[in-house]
Amino acid sequence: MNVIIPPKRGDKGSSFNRLVSYISDRGDKPKDDDLVSAAPRQNASRTKKAMFDRLVDYADRNDGDDRAVVITDVFPDGRQRLISGGISCETNCFSWETSAAEMNMVAAQSRRCQDPVYHFILSWRENELPTDAQIFECAEHCIRQLGMEGHQYVTAIHQDTDNTHCHVAVNRVNPITYKAAALWNDADT
Repeated sequence: MNVIIPPKRGDKGSSFNRLVSYISDRGDKPKDDDLVSAAPRQNASRTKKAMFDRLVDYADRNDGDDRAVVITDVFPDGRQRLISGGISCETNCFSWETSAAEMNMVAAQSRRCQDPVYHFILSWRENELPTDAQIFECAEHCIRQLGMEGHQYVTAIHQDTDNTHCHVAVNRVNPITYKAAALWNDADT
């Protein structure tokens, strides 16, 4: 398993909405507006709500159509596993549909955290075929190792490439203390 930590956006345009949208609905073809835009680039809003909204939109990429979300497992600790747009997902938020809004609301409680969105990818070699349960367990282990146990997260498994991989979006702001996790050495963890 390889851990990939994508570079942060330079424009502070991270968004839970876009990331959750992207990771939960991978269409066969990328959206045209993701590749080329005829309009000049507008600076994205830097509010925490806007960052999470863009992240969920990016992750979901369902263009507003109503894709069925089927809950497959619910755990005593509040986690739930589900299928969204054909993608296996897990979250510890109240529901998948409200996960970005929940993360936005918690992030808004922290005045100091400028970019509460934390995204990483776990990728396996072509010949490695872990089960969904093993992938979710690996994601939870990584979240714990980063010191963000109890933080809100969404995880989605993608099998649209040669390598099975999962995207994990975590709210750096703790939902109980409203303090942000310090991740200055995240690559070494």
